[in-house]
Amino acid sequence: MSARSSPPSLAKVPTEDTPEEMTRYCNGVLTVSAKQFQAADAILREGKTAETVEALTKLHDEYPGSWIDRLAGEPIEGKTI
Repeated sequence: MSARSSPPSLAKVPTEDTPEEMTRYCNGVLTVSAKQFQAADAILREGKTAETVEALTKLHDEYPGSWIDRLAGEPIEGKTI
């Protein structure tokens, strides 16, 4: 199997995402999302609730189903998402 062909196991995973979209998602989850979460947490510590909700909602929407999605929802439960 070449690096360009899709592994057979991927045929079993239903998705409409392109390989490029999946790569961007995975790279984001593994790198920038942690920094973005830390920045949102700093805003929360400053007491800026509206800005925190906005930042965490963006993370929630950008990285659904990931660890960052779960963590992003915790500080704002009961507020808006």
